Amino acid sequence: MLARTAARDVRGRREVSPADARQWGADHGTSRIGSGESRNEICARLVQGAARGVVPHFFARVCTVVRRRPCRRLPTMQMHTSLFTPVALLATCSFAAAQVTLVGHYKLDETSGSFCADSSGFGHHGTYMNGVVLGGAGVSGASGRSVDFDGTTGYVEIPGNPLFDGLRDDLSMAAWIQTDTIRLQRVFSNDRPTFTQANSGSWSFGTTATGLRFTTLMVQDYNQATVLAAQQWHHIAVTFDANFVATFYVDGVTVGQVAGAAPSNAPSLNNRYLIGVLDPSGGTTPEWFDGRIDDVQLYAGTLSANDVAFLHANPGRALGGGPGAAYCSPAVVNSSGASAVMGASGSAVVALNNLTLECTAMPLNSFGFFLTSRSQGSILQPGGSQGRLCLSGAIGRYVGPGQIKNSGASGGISLAVNLTNHPSPSGPLTVLAGDTRHFTAWFRDVLSGQPTSNFANGLTITFQ
Repeated sequence: MLARTAARDVRGRREVSPADARQWGADHGTSRIGSGESRNEICARLVQGAARGVVPHFFARVCTVVRRRPCRRLPTMQMHTSLFTPVALLATCSFAAAQVTLVGHYKLDETSGSFCADSSGFGHHGTYMNGVVLGGAGVSGASGRSVDFDGTTGYVEIPGNPLFDGLRDDLSMAAWIQTDTIRLQRVFSNDRPTFTQANSGSWSFGTTATGLRFTTLMVQDYNQATVLAAQQWHHIAVTFDANFVATFYVDGVTVGQVAGAAPSNAPSLNNRYLIGVLDPSGGTTPEWFDGRIDDVQLYAGTLSANDVAFLHANPGRALGGGPGAAYCSPAVVNSSGASAVMGASGSAVVALNNLTLECTAMPLNSFGFFLTSRSQGSILQPGGSQGRLCLSGAIGRYVGPGQIKNSGASGGISLAVNLTNHPSPSGPLTVLAGDTRHFTAWFRDVLSGQPTSNFANGLTITFQ
């Protein structure tokens, strides 16, 4: 907790205490930061202050406070307040708020065009290149579509960016793959244009003829023997922790660890990230991927075995992905035996108007819709429901044409919302940068054979 530690002022004049943090929040209109607040709540306050043009000098060291590690992953910040923007602070705060942060999520659901969307909320979008076939069947209905890579020319190119570039260790990567052949091939890589260490690229992950390989380029190959069957979907994952140990997973189960002695190198001068190949330029053995890939996820931080098991059991879902922070959790258990979970994908940047609300772990074939308010709440069994409503005050309902959804066989619903047509009891509103809104979902349920209703937990989004 922030309240237990102090951070050094980046100007080096003194230690900045948690009390200073709370006082700064009170002085600059972000409301008081209390000692009992969570790290997510503290970060939200700081980002709100940044949106007003006021940035605390100590903020560049917040990640040291909450991660208890040096702040090594902020290459664009230069510890200089003039470079802090609300968007940059939000990215920084995401690292500070949790030990694991989703920084790239490529669902590969596109059916046409060359645009490859990043659903993490950070906007690290890519471009489909050459021999790819879009719109194939994914690993499951919940995961959407997949992309077929031809094994000779097809790949996705993602421009270098500060969040990816900072990952030299303490990182995780996961994907679903269905290979046509079992061979040396790469699923995700930083481009390796040469064999010289000064320009070798950072790291790469993929398969070999006998298992999995994670490579810190020009440093070490971490090879793990395991069984992968061609023409079958497998979930593969690797974590590379702060002690330089690579842990490998197949289908949600740990298959081994390989120790190392150093982090990866800096990104290559030809800095780009690639799905489906190590080097498409022909400067080295390219190691093209031959087969289908679905749901590529990249994390800052080391996933636990339980985290990886969750990703395997829930194709298409991510850990902490997308904008917003959960509260009022868990929801009351519904007839599926689980608690419904709110989430979102896209972006909290108002100008992009690209936000999709999601609710999972609902009863199958159940009708539901989303609710929103400016105020959080915790109201048990409102109106005879068996659930808990996590909103209060004036509540808007997404019940317009096409907005009431059925969970179908997946047990989930989603809705792409229009931030210029945000529902409220007094009529539609436009969401503005700096606004904080709270969301939940209502749905039909059954209790002891009798029809009733239930709710998901709550999701708070502070818009930029």
